[in-house]
Amino acid sequence: MLSIQVLVSAQAPPFFHAPYLFLQGIFLEIDIRTGDVLFEWRSLGHVPLNETYWLLGSNPEVGFGNATDQSWDYFHLNSIDKDHDGNYIVSSRHCSTVFKISKHDGSIMWRLEHKTTTILSIFDNGSNGYSTTSLYSSGMVMAVDTRTMTCTLLNQYYNHRTPKVTTAEGSTQVLSNTNVFIGWGSQPEISEFTESSQCIMHGAFGALNVASSYRAFKISEWVGRPDSTPAVWSYANSSELPTTFYISWNGATQLAHWRFFGGNSTSCPLSLIGGAFYSYGYAEAIDKQGEKLGISPIIRTFVPYPAS
Repeated sequence: MLSIQVLVSAQAPPFFHAPYLFLQGIFLEIDIRTGDVLFEWRSLGHVPLNETYWLLGSNPEVGFGNATDQSWDYFHLNSIDKDHDGNYIVSSRHCSTVFKISKHDGSIMWRLEHKTTTILSIFDNGSNGYSTTSLYSSGMVMAVDTRTMTCTLLNQYYNHRTPKVTTAEGSTQVLSNTNVFIGWGSQPEISEFTESSQCIMHGAFGALNVASSYRAFKISEWVGRPDSTPAVWSYANSSELPTTFYISWNGATQLAHWRFFGGNSTSCPLSLIGGAFYSYGYAEAIDKQGEKLGISPIIRTFVPYPAS
């Protein structure tokens, strides 16, 4: 969430000639049942403008501050998470910093800057499209010691065969088996590594500059249940030849197999099909326990050359 503010002289660093338009990052925690706002945080109240690494007008992405669509994006809220204590972990792209935000008053408990015990997984782009700090993008797992205020890099993950730089987006996820799953952001690719950095899976899901993923996750327990019914179409070259059924229920993760039913009239129950012609038919989606998940509409078989 972004808000546009007017940069006045009292807020401006000395080299600015106010006023300018700028953006601040805002996040809210909302009770989705009631719509009540449980927590709200605004970057300007806690992170001054001079903490940014993207100066006003330094490139087209950060903005020139002279129009609404060119507001200076000094903070750029990148991602948010909530820890076990209820405090918030916030990543700022343009301050190149991870902040821990107090759940009580929104104050900053600690900050992790790229120039400087909680286990933190981050995705390091290594480039913003205008300047480059690394030869390749990578996932990192770090240990943050809040007693000594030190950070230790535990491991780094990147594609050793074809290291790449992705200029935006991306994510690093530590799995329950200690493997690490990485989405490469503006590079439409995903990878899985062992804890020792061995790449055991790498795949692409689109063409470069056409597809991307802001975040990518591997979730074994996720269940997909489409709102729509299964889509079915049946075809026979003639009414003297067997009917072929085509079926799809995109997103149904519990689907194990199909049961097909057919008949030559809708006025009586349709039965499980065999190798024969059926004027009408439908399909049932079945899970691995044999339970019915869904049922398609009854459809009429398309016959381009009916028997004379």
